[in-house]
Amino acid sequence: MSMNFSGLQIEALTLKERHFQAYQRLSLSNASSWIRYANDGRKTWVAARALQQEIDELKGKLKMAILQAKKDRVRAARAPNGQDGDEVSSANSSGPPDSIV
Repeated sequence: MSMNFSGLQIEALTLKERHFQAYQRLSLSNASSWIRYANDGRKTWVAARALQQEIDELKGKLKMAILQAKKDRVRAARAPNGQDGDEVSSANSSGPPDSIV
């Protein structure tokens, strides 16, 4: 169920509408309306849970895109003329390479 943001908004509003309609149909004196209300509530909960999973997936993708953009910006600022800063500094050093340990 892959949707865009506006699609998720429409689905959320549809679920709110269904919940409101189910509440309006509820009758305190009619037991079958209670059962129908409970079933409608369950269906709404299942649909809302699926939409929440979609939202969580989109949030994760957005966070990854933001992190990637930040990383690219830092690399671009650190490496003038398209060269990586580490390569430039190691090419200019006359001594032995630094120990990693």
